[in-house]
Amino acid sequence: MLKQIYNAAPTNPVQGLDIVRIGVALIILMHPLHGFWDYENIGTNLGGYLTDLGYPMGVALAWLVLIVQTLSSLALITNRAVITAASATS
Repeated sequence: MLKQIYNAAPTNPVQGLDIVRIGVALIILMHPLHGFWDYENIGTNLGGYLTDLGYPMGVALAWLVLIVQTLSSLALITNRAVITAASATS
């Protein structure tokens, strides 16, 4: 019985990659969602830090990063534009 289980061919080999893709997307999605709930610190902490580094419009850039991370994670979950979304989240 155990030998049959170990020698069984997978019915859908892509399913494992789907589980990993969705799991990673959910982990990445937690970061921007935390930023949306703690939106007051986005302007002062991250936006101020980016401005201190010399980036123009640091607060707008911080919000842009949060929006891109959110949309890319949702695209990974729904399996749409996976290559573009994966490159945008990294």
